Amino acid sequence: MKTKMLNQLAGKTYFGFAAFIVSILCVLSRLYHISVSYMNISMETFDKLNSLTALIYCILTPLAFSIGVYGFTRKNDSRAFSIVACVIVFIPFIIVFVQMLGNMTITK
Repeated sequence: MKTKMLNQLAGKTYFGFAAFIVSILCVLSRLYHISVSYMNISMETFDKLNSLTALIYCILTPLAFSIGVYGFTRKNDSRAFSIVACVIVFIPFIIVFVQMLGNMTITK
């Protein structure tokens, strides 16, 4: 009787779906960040847009990943959405990280 009552109280959570939505926004911000490079705009506008899109990407990446991990650990949440969200965020992050490592120079 007590477990039946506990199961009724524990409703479905939507952290996995929220992580999926945030990960899509993260990828869109990264794509917009890349597209700013190809726009025919002034340097001031480029600097503002470049900084804004990089800031949005840097905020959304850990947010999507942490919500995805949290949703993965919840019993009544969608683990599939959580896994897909973490993968969607992880792939562009690795690409940016490898590009950063490639741009670093070692001085003697």
